[in-house]
Amino acid sequence: MAPNRDPGEDEFIRIRTDGKRTTLTYKYRSGNGLRNTDEIEIEVADYGKAVGIISRLWKGRKPYKQENIVEKWKYRGAEVDIVQWPLIPKLVEVEGKDEKQVRRAISDLKITGEVLGNQSLWNIFVRFGQKGKDMGDLEFKTRNR
Repeated sequence: MAPNRDPGEDEFIRIRTDGKRTTLTYKYRSGNGLRNTDEIEIEVADYGKAVGIISRLWKGRKPYKQENIVEKWKYRGAEVDIVQWPLIPKLVEVEGKDEKQVRRAISDLKITGEVLGNQSLWNIFVRFGQKGKDMGDLEFKTRNR
């Protein structure tokens, strides 16, 4: 059970769908280290109903819509994702059962660049010159709109 406190940037609920599979995830980051995230995830049958439940629990706070494109790969038990968000460069996320597995995948695959660590999405956006928490919805602009 989560500590009795107001949720902040390091604690959030996410509803994600790729059009085929929808998940509801609770995440809490207690620090920037690789071992500092608690995560609970379940699959849900209806994206719209899940959004409705969370919206009611938040008592009027508007949930953000955040589009991204994720390309997923597996490497020696680790998950390597190439993630594209609106407004910032592509990022590589590496997750594994422990820090050793993550570091081995990064080394073996020769992934280079700035290590952002275990940070909130908002902090990453600020790092790339964006507004952070006050950004609102993140959507890709299409030419046909």
